[in-house]
Amino acid sequence: HQDSPLLLSAFISPLRMVCDLCQREGYESLKKVVMEEGSYLAALEPELSFLQRGSARKKGSESPLQRERIFVALLRILAQLATDQRALILIDDLHNADEMTFLFLDFFLHSEIIADLPLGIMGTYRSDITTEPLAPFIKNERVKHIHFRLM
Repeated sequence: HQDSPLLLSAFISPLRMVCDLCQREGYESLKKVVMEEGSYLAALEPELSFLQRGSARKKGSESPLQRERIFVALLRILAQLATDQRALILIDDLHNADEMTFLFLDFFLHSEIIADLPLGIMGTYRSDITTEPLAPFIKNERVKHIHFRLM
């Protein structure tokens, strides 16, 4: 991906872990949701092609409707994961995350789908590096902050 940054790059590793969990532990309900929703996510980012089922879809600039569908797909996978077991997604170096990740996190914060589920997302970022997508996100009243000082 020399020409374009990964989209939703912060969620590639957690999604790989979800797929591994399905294979190793056989979480059938989670596997079913991944199979149903995976192609929408694979269409967004070739790195997620391991989620693809059926015909390939072309990556391109997503319309707001396509973006919402992709976010719902990711949210359904995370919600099913949290239905089967408690889940915490850790995003390290949030200051380096792409804009699509922040758009999804905002979608996540306002979603009713996950409101009562044992699912959390924790992100770390350096307070001395404030990027354009990070600055408005950390000001969101739904985002909780814990400050650590380097020793």
